[in-house]
Amino acid sequence: MAITGDGYGTAASAATGKTLAQLETICQYYGWKDRSTAGEAELDNFINETIQILTDLAPWPEYYRIDGAQAFLRVQNTLTNITGDGSTVTITATSHTVVTNDIGDITGTSYYNASNILFTDAGTNAITYSGDCSTTAETSGTVTTGDQIILGESQIERVGTVLRSDLDSPLEEISLEEWLHLKRFNAGTGSPTKYALRKYSSAGLPKIIMCVYPCPTSVITLYYPYKKYPTVLTSDSDTTDWPTNRLYLLTEALKSRIKSKDPMALYGTEFMTKVNMALGASRNSYMPIIAKPLYEGRPGKWHINELNRFNTVITS
Repeated sequence: MAITGDGYGTAASAATGKTLAQLETICQYYGWKDRSTAGEAELDNFINETIQILTDLAPWPEYYRIDGAQAFLRVQNTLTNITGDGSTVTITATSHTVVTNDIGDITGTSYYNASNILFTDAGTNAITYSGDCSTTAETSGTVTTGDQIILGESQIERVGTVLRSDLDSPLEEISLEEWLHLKRFNAGTGSPTKYALRKYSSAGLPKIIMCVYPCPTSVITLYYPYKKYPTVLTSDSDTTDWPTNRLYLLTEALKSRIKSKDPMALYGTEFMTKVNMALGASRNSYMPIIAKPLYEGRPGKWHINELNRFNTVITS
């Protein structure tokens, strides 16, 4: 069968969540007494931690998604000017599709040909990367990208099984080190059969880059389920993505933790009964949101392979 990336279960629509200031008021009503600066900071941590615990207790529709999709396309951009100062290369193109943290290849130049370059900056026209380089200016060349892409949701925590719409079996997950080795020594093109994940942060938010092998020669869309982090609340006007129609559960969790002083109290039978009731009421379907079975006997998986060990990119 052809895989579409569809899954079971639909999140019920919900109104906007509550602000941090509103949640602080709830906590103070139920017994949070410390109004000092340090106490307010601790209260904010308490609220964020409680929301995080609740997102881990059940596969909530707001945080577990089955419709993640990214389109990959091998793109070649013609360069109009390349200059270096011995440590940084600046490339100019009339237009390009390179983004910050892309990895690409430079070809067609006399002094700057290189593979697996990490582009540390990618403005409207200028692209830069660091490394030993010539100081001779050139006026032509090509930069090729397209086998890695920043996943659209910035707060992804885990990625599930990755698959193509034209392939029943899933792509094989490999480490970033293996991906770099294949790209460097066995460069090839075609429909991807393997992928690696690289985690980094931007403006304080966790982000993930998906790297595929081999590099696609035409547009190819990959599908994957994922779990994301809840929004971290830092200022009074910040709004949680915990929906209003389930606010009673968040209120119960805050109240229980204030009274018991024990975060593990939320994992008990009494509170989990409330969680399961809220979970059923939050969906049009009582079925859990999971990836559509790839084929009989093959469940989805949830992990990022050696993500923290290979956070850096080897450059030429």
